[in-house]
Amino acid sequence: MVLKYQELNDKHAECKKIKKHKLWLLSPKEFDAYAKERKNRGLDTKVVRNTSLKNYNPDKNSNEDEYIEIEGGKYRLKPEKKRKAKGYLFTGGNTFVRIEKSYAFLIPILLAIIAGIAIWFLLQGKGGGIKSVTPDIDDNDIKDATQIMEEQPMTTFPGYSTVVAKSGASVLQLKNPKENTVYFVYTITETLQEKTVKTYDTSEDAAVYVQDHQKSYENAYDKKTGKYYFLTDDNKKTDEMTEYIIQKSGTQYVVKERTSSLLFYTGSIRPNKAKDWDIKKSLDVGEHDVLFRIRTYDMDKNASEDSGFMTGNTTKVKVIVQ
Repeated sequence: MVLKYQELNDKHAECKKIKKHKLWLLSPKEFDAYAKERKNRGLDTKVVRNTSLKNYNPDKNSNEDEYIEIEGGKYRLKPEKKRKAKGYLFTGGNTFVRIEKSYAFLIPILLAIIAGIAIWFLLQGKGGGIKSVTPDIDDNDIKDATQIMEEQPMTTFPGYSTVVAKSGASVLQLKNPKENTVYFVYTITETLQEKTVKTYDTSEDAAVYVQDHQKSYENAYDKKTGKYYFLTDDNKKTDEMTEYIIQKSGTQYVVKERTSSLLFYTGSIRPNKAKDWDIKKSLDVGEHDVLFRIRTYDMDKNASEDSGFMTGNTTKVKVIVQ
């Protein structure tokens, strides 16, 4: 089955930015209202397929010759429901495709923790090298990752534990070690608050809670103001991101809610290359709890596309600004 997205000219529809597209869709609530109005007029409304908007690859998905075309892009379809609905796309006549909620960009890391997958990384000294140079800002957006972890060669992640920034030496090199075969993309956030919200007996129940509550965010940079911020699913600016993480405590799984602000992010970094982050442009004097989030991408694909996303690593870093 091959379906094609069509704009729905109806009072219930709203325009939202999803992935790289601006789509007219129905929210779950508005879809119910739309279907009810049609039923009152003797018309039916059918949901024919589901999608989490993962890219369709004819080589990898040869047994799944079902996809939806959206503005030149092709996305896999599936008959079964797996997650809660995010919205509904009109595909002509009386048919719709149901969009399922996807994990936010940190969820592949969360799944790795739950599954007990060990990611090998090499510590290369505290701070990773601090020098005084002008940072090269690359405002290549990081998109929402809907593709779960794939097998890949072992990846070396640089280790940062404590970083000290002072006058004349406030720029940190964000490296991609030369032995790697993937692109790196760094996202650096400051943790503002972290609290426990739920406790479960199984990792599966904890993961369902996270899936139902986690929203997706994109990184963004305003060249005029020099400020970094997040974009929500509905393309609204926000200074803070709320995410949910799972930590094992004894035999139980604790869900924590973490609020963070965006300090800096990079575009793709090739192996044996680095991007510079001027810490004093992002943080005031004092000690800060910071997360270095590194995502890896297939070098044969565009790092801004979900299809190229592979896996990632998150490191807690104490940043001291003098």
